[in-house]
Amino acid sequence: KICAIPASAIPIALLNTFGHRAPVQGIVVKQPAAVKNFVVVITVIVPSLLALLAYFIKLRFPLKDKEDVDKITAGVALHNVGEAGEDPVSGHAYKLLVLQNPQSQQYAYLMANFPGSGVVRDLIVDADKASRRLHRHTGIQLIVAVAIAVVFLVLSISLFYMLEISDVSFVPVLTIIFFGVGLTGTGFSLLRLQAAASIRAVLTKPDGDADKELFLETLEFLRVQ
Repeated sequence: KICAIPASAIPIALLNTFGHRAPVQGIVVKQPAAVKNFVVVITVIVPSLLALLAYFIKLRFPLKDKEDVDKITAGVALHNVGEAGEDPVSGHAYKLLVLQNPQSQQYAYLMANFPGSGVVRDLIVDADKASRRLHRHTGIQLIVAVAIAVVFLVLSISLFYMLEISDVSFVPVLTIIFFGVGLTGTGFSLLRLQAAASIRAVLTKPDGDADKELFLETLEFLRVQ
């Protein structure tokens, strides 16, 4: 939805810029050549170029034939019975690692807010410094997202009258879309900040604390995985 709404709203909003003529008494009127060319570019040329680009990108996908797909099926079956399955890309066998402790699973969910091995590795090396940096960065991200949402909300309200001016009607549409982007970013950033705060709360406990030790064990599990 985040991509679909701008993809449909922006081209429609730009129609007026190219001289789109509204129906007269419900009757469709002939459009100028600029509108026709715009529609052709947006609905035919641009999608075709993007599809062609996607095709070349997908050529690099490492799973190419039925044998690779069969290896995935076999690997999943082996994992379901607790055995190691072959990775069709690397050729190495991997055994599925499972967190048995429910609290460890909750810690893993917290870490899922921060994909990549870099955060896990930093927390293992220096838990206090890394958790403080993570909390600060997520706080900055939230501030930026809120600022974007507020700025474009104000612009949307201030420029709303432009919807009645055909040549510039796309401007408030863009500001509303960017307001939505800022609002979405605010939600995601708030969730990440809460996760970072929870992580820091655990890792700043005294050494030997059961929760802290369990979290560090979970980090080791994620690093190996």
